[in-house]
Amino acid sequence: SAVDLSQNQLTEINPSSLLGATATSVDLSGNPKLSVYHPFWFQSVANARVIDTSGNPTRCHRLNATGTPSAAFTFAETATTECICSSDTAGTGNFCTAQPCNATLKALNHYGAITLGGAHFTTQPGRSTLPSRESAKFECPPGKHPNNVTAVQAECLGGAFLLPTNQCVDDATQRFTSGEIAGIVLGALLATVFACYCVYVRPLQRKRRHLSYTLQDTVKQTELNERLLEATQGDLEEA
Repeated sequence: SAVDLSQNQLTEINPSSLLGATATSVDLSGNPKLSVYHPFWFQSVANARVIDTSGNPTRCHRLNATGTPSAAFTFAETATTECICSSDTAGTGNFCTAQPCNATLKALNHYGAITLGGAHFTTQPGRSTLPSRESAKFECPPGKHPNNVTAVQAECLGGAFLLPTNQCVDDATQRFTSGEIAGIVLGALLATVFACYCVYVRPLQRKRRHLSYTLQDTVKQTELNERLLEATQGDLEEA
């Protein structure tokens, strides 16, 4: 059986829109204003193997994949559908809306406190909501720092967040940025070059200077001997 809602000027789909449908295919194509698919919209058509959304601003299709954890803030517990969101909506993969992250931010902070070493996600000062497409800041409690200094934000995607992977680690744990690592490598290389100069090149230069001085002294001594010999021969001839 099939459900045909094509060419109906639909603007959004939520879990109750298709409630009770047992169809194996759902046609939502040809709805030029259909850009919003609310979280878990597909649960009411669990039997649908084919979902057609062609010609819509947001396009979704059925996957064979099954669940991911942390649905409290990812809205992706039953990730059997994949969506490509329109420019005015966002989502974590299987839905698209323009909803802010309010309740989900609380769930994310609960997850961070337990799983991410006490991490806390904060909005801009003076704001209690986090609109879609804006980011919360990843912060650590005193005595800890982010393990990855480049992953310190969590973007609100249509009311939900992607599963964060950064961790808060103890300050005793040494951390280096890529620039610091490059500086350490360069410093070690320069130290090695200087050591080679001191051990090999500089003694050789000293040895060469010593040989040069010895050669000069030998030449001067030879010239002196020759002058003495000439003077001696002259004295003998006069005698």
